[in-house]
Amino acid sequence: MTTTIDALLLPSVTVLSAVVTGAFMIRSFNLGPTIRMAVGKMLGDLFPATKRARNSLSFIMQEPTKVQDTYVVEIKSGKILGFQEKKSSSSSAICFRGVPFATARRLENPQPVESWKESGKVRPCLRFGPACPQNPFLFRLFAESFLALLIEYLFPPLPQGTSYWYGEMKEDCLNANIYTPRLKCSDDSGKECKRPVLVWIHGGAFAMGSNIEGGFYNASSLAAEHDVVVVSINYRLGPFGFLHFPEHGITNLGIRDQIAGLEWVRENVASFGGDPLNVTIIGVSAGGMSVGTLLGCPKASGLFHRAVAMSGGPSHSHSERQWKHFFGAIENAWRSQICKTGHQQVTPESFKLIPVQSLINFMTKTTFSSIHEKILGTNQCSGNPTKMGKSFQKVDLIQVSRLVVLKYPF
Repeated sequence: MTTTIDALLLPSVTVLSAVVTGAFMIRSFNLGPTIRMAVGKMLGDLFPATKRARNSLSFIMQEPTKVQDTYVVEIKSGKILGFQEKKSSSSSAICFRGVPFATARRLENPQPVESWKESGKVRPCLRFGPACPQNPFLFRLFAESFLALLIEYLFPPLPQGTSYWYGEMKEDCLNANIYTPRLKCSDDSGKECKRPVLVWIHGGAFAMGSNIEGGFYNASSLAAEHDVVVVSINYRLGPFGFLHFPEHGITNLGIRDQIAGLEWVRENVASFGGDPLNVTIIGVSAGGMSVGTLLGCPKASGLFHRAVAMSGGPSHSHSERQWKHFFGAIENAWRSQICKTGHQQVTPESFKLIPVQSLINFMTKTTFSSIHEKILGTNQCSGNPTKMGKSFQKVDLIQVSRLVVLKYPF
């Protein structure tokens, strides 16, 4: 039996080894970026799972190919264009992709988007907006071959700042996808009404993820089948959103982004048939931890009315003592990995000068690394929110349990 298995596996292992060895040999040549991308596409397509994934994820980087109707909605900033996809079933909502709800420079609080209302232009919202910069294929490790992604690392098949899983990745990433069954809502008697609103906060250890997540967070069917308006938001991740400088008043930028998204929902969701007085926030993993954090944030008070935290809670945040420990470890890693740039200390000024790709590499190496020492009895991620400052108050877990909604209807 063992001989038979070896006989079956040996050819595959030999082929894979040859592909990887060849990839390293090719990489040793000084190839231009265009040739590197061509090599990356060719070698990656040798792996069936990767080829299938690339084909299925291609929709993330383009406008919808099958459009049944288009719709124009006016929000506070101006008019936007959405669409309804053609589907064989009736479970197809009206979608508005990549709608900007705020904008933010590095280490700055989110600010309202500049209005385009006076121009009279209609802003197309047919493509997904950019995700926060991050490792371009980390989540794909769960669905594809490690060797295929190793080759993709050696020969990126897409331009820098682009991913099959997330599409475009930029620091200016504060955008939302909105899904609604219809723009108008009426009850059985024909009286106008408003639908419940679900705001989805994605997970990913506060270091990865987006409101697209390889298409898993397409909420068109959810909105159409349950007659709700679904809003999925992006927020800044890793050092872009959770590197805290409390002595400079810079903390919890990623959470502030989420609050900006909820403020946008309050001001605009009625234009999509949603009820701003019936908003449920829901998140998983780091998204669930965000829900717990928002429950203890006075600035978020009144922006939502129900909360669902899945696989995460309000206890996943740094105390002052914990953050000092993590920050010291981050500084050590910083010096060993980025000191060649001449920035020996982690300060707001030095942080603003570091190139995006250097920060992505730093984030990839430190998110789950040895900086999680157990001196404080914690294995939290370095990018968690912090309790420092006046932004948060203690969360009453009993009160939280009363707020959590576990089933439909709302």
